[in-house]
Amino acid sequence: MQISPPLPVPSNGGINTAPPAISSQLLAHHCSALNWSSIFIAVCCGLFLLCVLLRLNGSSSALWAKDLSISDEAAGLIAGVPRPTRSDEWLVWTPAALAQLHHLPPMPVKNPTLGAGAAPLLMSVPVRHYSMLFRPQFWGFFVFGEERGFAWFWNTKIFSLLISFFLLFRMLMRGRVALAVFGSIAVSYSSYVQWFFSCPPMLPEMLASWALMLVAGKSCFDPLSLWRKATAGIVLVGCAMNFILCCYPPFEIPLVYLALTLFGVFLWERGAKSLHGGFAWLAGALVIIAAVLWPTFVQCRSTLEIIAQTSYPGVRRVSGGTMPIPYLFSGVLNFFDGSRARPAMFQNATEASNFFPIWLAAIGSIFWRLLKSRRPGGEQISTISKSTPLCIGLAGYILFFSCYAIIGFPEWFCRVTALDFCLETRTRLTIGIAGLMLTFLSLGADGLALVRGRVSAVVPVVIGSAALAYILCIRAENAAYLTPGYVTFLIGVTTLLGSLYFCARGIVFGCSLAGALLLNNFLVNPISEGLPILLRSPAARHIAAIYKSDPAAGWAAYEQGTRAQLVMASGARAFNGMKSVPDLPTLSRLDPAHTNQGIYNRYAFMVLELPRPGERTASFQLQGPDWYRVFVSPFDQTMRDSALRYVVFPRLLNPEEMGTMKLIDALPANRIWIYKLD
Repeated sequence: MQISPPLPVPSNGGINTAPPAISSQLLAHHCSALNWSSIFIAVCCGLFLLCVLLRLNGSSSALWAKDLSISDEAAGLIAGVPRPTRSDEWLVWTPAALAQLHHLPPMPVKNPTLGAGAAPLLMSVPVRHYSMLFRPQFWGFFVFGEERGFAWFWNTKIFSLLISFFLLFRMLMRGRVALAVFGSIAVSYSSYVQWFFSCPPMLPEMLASWALMLVAGKSCFDPLSLWRKATAGIVLVGCAMNFILCCYPPFEIPLVYLALTLFGVFLWERGAKSLHGGFAWLAGALVIIAAVLWPTFVQCRSTLEIIAQTSYPGVRRVSGGTMPIPYLFSGVLNFFDGSRARPAMFQNATEASNFFPIWLAAIGSIFWRLLKSRRPGGEQISTISKSTPLCIGLAGYILFFSCYAIIGFPEWFCRVTALDFCLETRTRLTIGIAGLMLTFLSLGADGLALVRGRVSAVVPVVIGSAALAYILCIRAENAAYLTPGYVTFLIGVTTLLGSLYFCARGIVFGCSLAGALLLNNFLVNPISEGLPILLRSPAARHIAAIYKSDPAAGWAAYEQGTRAQLVMASGARAFNGMKSVPDLPTLSRLDPAHTNQGIYNRYAFMVLELPRPGERTASFQLQGPDWYRVFVSPFDQTMRDSALRYVVFPRLLNPEEMGTMKLIDALPANRIWIYKLD
């Protein structure tokens, strides 16, 4: 039986000074953490304002210079390389945002150029609508011009992601500021996040809103003053609405399940402790969110019904089990490969991106410690997270979604849980984020390494062997990518980072992981100044001048799909190009028998071609899940009924092709010839 030593008798008249001394130390530590937190947030805010002032962004729109045969010097590129695989940004989203800004009147709720119905509200583009109050990334478009508004939008993505995950990691790691900074950088500059940075659902804004929701939601359960709780409630409501309006279930549903996992662990650990009215605050926030978003839902209902019936992505349902095992661990391959050919097993460089799978080491470490804790007399290593349920919950989440992606679940289960909306490859996002949370939370507390002594010499051998085994399994089909030198490099990096996790101080590992990811992915998105090609190039100015002189006219771009997007950026109403919601009434008139509805009833890029020899009616040809060709004459009655007046070609037409059209403008250097229908 162990007997506690007696308390010391105070020598100053019975007053024990130890507790005040301890309290003052804790207070000083808390104030220091707050000061460093404020400095980090202030630096991020300062850099944000500087980038907006200088009109800096990460768009790959410099690729328009190549498309229009314009010198690279005029493209505004400062550093990095524009990525053709980021076409959903430079070719789709950026022209769509400019289409909203240049439309007359600007920023409408309905814009046929972008798609049928209230498509702009579902596309994450600026709209004159009350919902924009809850989407701060778009505020710059209402205050500044196009380029500074675009810089505001882009840099909100960068710095809101850094700040929000810093606050989330700081909350989870009980105020460890330095590790929270490294965790935030590790999430923000992971390969998956940077390559999907400008995808249509706007991943960074979605993640930032999600992280701030968790921080604000936790505050509702803390013993705070009324005004602080009210502030947390306002943040919770605003971030929840921004998250919902991102409108991409394959990312959002797994994120919701990760939030529920963290919330469940939080409630488990609170036990019988006071919840300080937290559920009442959450219920109030849900009521406000429903009331505020209801008018938007009513406004978008008919558009959502169209999307729900589309061939892609509306009727698409999955039940998991289609993702190959190598995809889950492909983050091992993502170091310094930005300019290299992608592995052959992936469609493109974006799909090849993934989080570095350090979570494998974290899960192994947690279960090893759980086994050791059952042995009498075993050395106990304290971790940053004092919560075993939290670590087990995150590990369980990772294993659950890994099984869903690789093995699959019954269809009825996926339908009931809404997992049937979640593409297997998209679950890598939340597996990676949960993995980074678990990794940082499982580091040794007080700077202690997880593995010490002779065992630490074995760790690099085990990790290096595992990395080698993985690469050997996939090398046969990726030999051109996995050259001997590159394989050696990848195994070396993986072994180093894995060994640092086990054998180094937590701060050393955190700094190394964040530094490696930052160095690797900082210029995945280039640094550019403004949008000079889309706003001030001769091609953009010529099309904009014609549009302003005849704003009601319809446009069509033939044979080269990028021209339709250039027309779209001017604000003109483009018949083809990327349509987020199909215009079924118009397309059905081109297909009276509805034999091709499965082709055009989708979110897709529409490319127009002149009719093939012998064809008298329009025909359709599916080229991929999200693009198709339409062979139709500009003189077709359906085209005329759609108010088509201007037709753009990438070449000079011969007299037979031109018919009664008149050439009104020509930019041979940019491969643009503009004709007007008589």
